[in-house]
Amino acid sequence: DLDGIRLPASLQEIGDEAFRVSFSCDTDSLYETVTDWDDETQLIPYIEDIVFPAGLKKIGVMAFLGLNCKKVVLPEGLEELGKRAFHESDIQELVIPGSLKSITNGAFEECAQLRSVQINTGVERICEDAFAACKNLRELNIQPGLKRIDGYAFRQCEALEELILPEGLLILEDMAFHDCGGLKRVVFPGTLKSIGSDPHIPDIWPEEVTGDDFDRNEGVFSKCWHLCEVVIPEGVEKIGYLAFWDCSLHMKASELPSTVKKMHGKCGIYWDEEEWKKGMIWGEDYFVG
Repeated sequence: DLDGIRLPASLQEIGDEAFRVSFSCDTDSLYETVTDWDDETQLIPYIEDIVFPAGLKKIGVMAFLGLNCKKVVLPEGLEELGKRAFHESDIQELVIPGSLKSITNGAFEECAQLRSVQINTGVERICEDAFAACKNLRELNIQPGLKRIDGYAFRQCEALEELILPEGLLILEDMAFHDCGGLKRVVFPGTLKSIGSDPHIPDIWPEEVTGDDFDRNEGVFSKCWHLCEVVIPEGVEKIGYLAFWDCSLHMKASELPSTVKKMHGKCGIYWDEEEWKKGMIWGEDYFVG
């Protein structure tokens, strides 16, 4: 096995698919003959670690897709990470530098061995499927400064048990943590005004709904079967459609902070006639198949 890759200090950009795994090559001859890796090299999955140079600014699309690399140190100064850059790789620990403003679509999707992720201050957005199906992810440390988590970003991260979302978070899209079956506790920041959104199906009677009208999205934490504790601070104003549907949560509307003024009838939090009379509840005539 190769101990690792040491890239030259002058390197600033790694192109698209530069080190993407190629299973069709003769691995024995590759080990014997490779002396230099450039943008054309197709690397086989037997690398222990990669240390990137401090001056690296860009990693291209699918650059390290499928790589069996246990340790990756992304340098402070990295500005661009291509879609699916490390998709299906065997990274176990990961630190995202603050110089990377956006973690792109599918960048670490299906990294089945990934156990620990730290996202440093400076990262502002986690895009769709960025860490989806990282089934062994247990530790997620997000530093303050993150502003947005897109839908599906952490779907099916089933080993994650506790989630503390950072102050400064403004947008948390539907299905961001969908089907995280091991999740038990979530702490929200006061900067987050809405947990989930309005339903996307028409405001019509059930008998008028056709197959094309059904909302295919689910809530932010829908199907987080073991989620039983959420900490919602002052500042949150709305609990959206199916936000905590199919969870083990037994929270009542009366336990919510005073800033919450609107709750969808199918959000997964218990409400009674008093909340209905106050106009806090909406969405009762929506039909969900």
